[in-house]
Amino acid sequence: MKRGFAVGLVVFFMMLGGVVISLMSCGGGGSTSGGSSSGTLPSADKGSVAVLLADGPADDYEKINLTITEVSLIPADRNAAPVVIFSSPAGLRVDLLDLRTEDYLVTIRHNVPAGLYTKIRLGVSKIEPEGGPCADMTVKLPSGRIDLDPREPFRVTRGGIIAMRL
Repeated sequence: MKRGFAVGLVVFFMMLGGVVISLMSCGGGGSTSGGSSSGTLPSADKGSVAVLLADGPADDYEKINLTITEVSLIPADRNAAPVVIFSSPAGLRVDLLDLRTEDYLVTIRHNVPAGLYTKIRLGVSKIEPEGGPCADMTVKLPSGRIDLDPREPFRVTRGGIIAMRL
């Protein structure tokens, strides 16, 4: 029975990601006044991507700590490699339930190759629920990742900015 709860929690997170994800894009004017986090200006054939986390309903839990090690964009071209926009070997630990009133900015990445993308992939090293039906269990994500599939592919445009709220 405990295994069923763990599987249910993993399915919950996957559904939460699929339901809560919304993509907002606004056309950039190609301005060169903003620099990237690495101190370089965005290239003409590249765009910028911001990733934010938000809370979904989970009233049965006191905390749901998620440790994110990587965020990647999966290109529509199956032969192209994923584009890593956030990476932290130690991981970024976030309590999802702290995000009820405001979003959490994970990263802003400049110089993301312009193109069509079909998924957002989260590398997750830990899921730690406190309280609720899974409190006494170790929750494992066998693949170590969660693939979030938006309703439609999304495009990073040249000089544009796209914000993803997960």
